[in-house]
Amino acid sequence: MPVYHIGAATMLSEFHRVAGCRIVLCHGAFDPLHAGHIDHLRRAAKRGGALYVSVTGDAFVRKGAGRPIMDQQSRAEAVAALRFVDAVLICEHETAVPIIDLIEPDVYCKGGDYKDRDAAGNLAAERAAVEKNGGVFEVIASGLQLSATEIAANLQPSSAELRAFLATVSKAEVFEALEKTEGSNAVVIGEHIEDVYVTALPLSRSPKEYVMCVLEAGTARYAGGAYAIAAMLESIHRAKVALVASPPGMVVKTRFLTYANQKLFELYRMEAKEFTGEALSKAVYLAIDEGAWLLVADFGHGYIPVAAAASIPPALWTAVVVQANSANWGFNLIQKYPRFDYLVCDEPEARLALQRPEGEIAFLLHILGEHAPRPPMIACTMGRQGCAVVDSQGDVVTAPAFNPRPIDTIGAGDAFLAATAPLVRLKANARTIACVGSAAAAIKCSIRGHERTVQRAELMKYLETLLL
Repeated sequence: MPVYHIGAATMLSEFHRVAGCRIVLCHGAFDPLHAGHIDHLRRAAKRGGALYVSVTGDAFVRKGAGRPIMDQQSRAEAVAALRFVDAVLICEHETAVPIIDLIEPDVYCKGGDYKDRDAAGNLAAERAAVEKNGGVFEVIASGLQLSATEIAANLQPSSAELRAFLATVSKAEVFEALEKTEGSNAVVIGEHIEDVYVTALPLSRSPKEYVMCVLEAGTARYAGGAYAIAAMLESIHRAKVALVASPPGMVVKTRFLTYANQKLFELYRMEAKEFTGEALSKAVYLAIDEGAWLLVADFGHGYIPVAAAASIPPALWTAVVVQANSANWGFNLIQKYPRFDYLVCDEPEARLALQRPEGEIAFLLHILGEHAPRPPMIACTMGRQGCAVVDSQGDVVTAPAFNPRPIDTIGAGDAFLAATAPLVRLKANARTIACVGSAAAAIKCSIRGHERTVQRAELMKYLETLLL
């Protein structure tokens, strides 16, 4: 059975309908296809005369870092090899709704694991689309209790260090903590950064000068900085977020990359503006007025002056990131904020703030927290070395990196912050913070730029894979 283009599959469904066949549709990632899937599809095929299977495209598989294991064509062809399947097509959408609207199945079948839960949050929309077209939504319980998540967990490479860390994490505590964060109110303040990715094909050097030449092959623009953090808070925690950000276009960072996603060089464009601290005052007022907490995303481009940073009321729960980058190196230090409840930094930022190029990072994090009026929690991200988290009692938890093969590390620290700040506010333990933050950062490292945000469903699914 071939894998059909959506147009051909639609025409085939019309043929089956004219022939009097009852059309059954199933949808999923099938990554990888296993006996439980096969049993489900076999049972679904008995509900009608023609079985159609929609396979989730690679760009829309939300199961965490390293997924899908098999590409969309391989997964589709594996399903198409089943003799009781009449048509297979690849779904290039977030949900199956567009496929349902085109095929108009008489029966839409989901597996038994969807009976009591909807991890991706798409089931209600899919059910509505099926019933709108006169079809029946049915959950089919399989006699085989197999999980693609469990199989994927065994297939994905992991170090002994990572396995040892995960063995110390309580799955129940992680998921209980994440459930409590839903729907919180937050105010995010920081720079709006426009991240521009230019795909460039390297050419030869100029014959007249020692200049590297590249051919522009595509450009993508993403909303980064505070916008990206606010978007992740909304998507991961379903938070109500008020954003106070610098004007669009004030900071534009253009990165030139090869087709293999290797960065060649960067070009910054920044408008010189004097800010008085009025924006931070507005954010503080909003947070107090809404009963919210404050997240300060200070990327060091002048939006939050030093004098204003010291004006945050001690009673307002505040999470802070103070970034050191090539445009502000040595001038945007953590000490700018005399009080905070949660700080996320990377190792160079911590060492730069304390002027300590050497020494144990855990010890340095203790020193960073000493000037805060109440003991804060501090998380330090260390790239391929993982992370270290020091809680308010001074206990240290370290975790290795979860994604050994990142596609793009831009925004990984921001993902760590957005995923964990609401957890820290609700007093989750350091081990939970290290696990959830590392998982969110790993997912972000598998996304190019900010072409999409980290989703709650994929984070939960990835954690489920890790903590089996």
